[in-house]
Amino acid sequence: MVESYKSLNNKGKIGISLNLHPIYPASDMEDDKNAALLSNEYYNRWFLDPILKGKYPEKLFNLYKEKINSPVILSNDMNIISKNRTDFIGVNYYFRNIVKKTDTHSILKFENIIPKNAILTEMKWEIYPEGLYDLLIYIKKNYNNPEIYITENGAAFNDFVDEGEVVNDNNRIEFLKAHFKEIHKALNEGVNLNGFYVWSLMDNFEWSYGYSKRFGLIYINYKSQKRIWKKSAYSYKNIIENNGIS
Repeated sequence: MVESYKSLNNKGKIGISLNLHPIYPASDMEDDKNAALLSNEYYNRWFLDPILKGKYPEKLFNLYKEKINSPVILSNDMNIISKNRTDFIGVNYYFRNIVKKTDTHSILKFENIIPKNAILTEMKWEIYPEGLYDLLIYIKKNYNNPEIYITENGAAFNDFVDEGEVVNDNNRIEFLKAHFKEIHKALNEGVNLNGFYVWSLMDNFEWSYGYSKRFGLIYINYKSQKRIWKKSAYSYKNIIENNGIS
C-alpha cells in the first residue's frame, strides 16, 4: 500500500498507527528482565522493526519458528517494507506494561501485572503519564528519531451530567495535562513529534464494551443524541488556543 501510494507522487504523507507500550520488568530478577525484553519484542518491536529496520526481532521470531511457525517472508518482502518506509509512526498510548515471568503461558512465558495502589480508568488501565515520555524517547533512540504523531491518547471515566447540564470530568483534564507535560519533556529532548489527537472527540462505540465506556471530550446522550461539551472539552479548547497548559 505504501509503495503504491508513493508511486502516485501525492503530496500527502502515509503512515501507520500502532498500539505501543513502554515495557518495565516487575523486578530486578533476570527472569523478569528477560521477560520484559521478550514482551517488548511482542508488543512493540514486532511491528516497528520490520517497518523501520527491515527485519523481525530475532528472539521472538525464533521462538515462533520453534513453537509454532515462523512468518512466511518472500525474498523481497523486507526490502519493500523498509525501503518504502512510512512517512510517520502513529502512536496510540494508554498505559504501560509491567512484566513478570510466568509459566502459565505456553509460549511467551510472561504476564502483565498492575501495581498495587495504581490509579485506574474505567477500562481498568493504569494511569501512567511518564510512560508516554519513556516510549517517545525509546522510539527516538532506537529508530533514528522518525516523525511521530500521537494518534490516540485519552481515558474513559464515569462521566455523568449534573443538574446544571454540566459534565465535571476533572479527572480527564488532569489526565491530559499530565500527559502533555510528558510530551513537552520529550519535545525538549528532540523527539520528532508533530501532532497529537485526543481519543476521543465524542463518546463512542467502544468495541466489545459498546456504549458503556465514555472516552469523549463531548458527552453524548445516546437516547436523544444531544451533545454536551464536558469540562475537559473547554479545557482542551483553551490549551489549543493558548498553545500550552497553564
